[in-house]
Amino acid sequence: MTISCCRRTFRGTSYIIAPQKYLYQEMTILQRCPVCGHYILKIKRILSTGELQELIFRNKSGMAMFDKLKKNILYRRGEFKIYDKRSYLNYNDYGTIKKCFSNLSTVKLGLFDNNITKFDDFLFSRLIF
Repeated sequence: MTISCCRRTFRGTSYIIAPQKYLYQEMTILQRCPVCGHYILKIKRILSTGELQELIFRNKSGMAMFDKLKKNILYRRGEFKIYDKRSYLNYNDYGTIKKCFSNLSTVKLGLFDNNITKFDDFLFSRLIF
């Protein structure tokens, strides 16, 4: 999320905060403005009435508000990266692990060879006499 300061926009670090009184709450921090050097904290909230509320704190008041809300942070936005747009599923096809990039309805899960001798050899190798 971006923060405007000194007639410019800068990208800050965003955190999602646990909703308590609000439906959604997000906090963005700019540690130091490159132009003026101010610490800026921007909070976006969605109230229960559906209204959007934006609050901006600077310097000491911003640091105090961050310390107050720090314990309610759920996660930092942008930590979950998707490196490949395709997702895949590891599945077992006749004892070998493969990756399925196609539709999940076409995957045949849990197929094994129906060769009884291999199965019997496996069972007898596990028995303790």
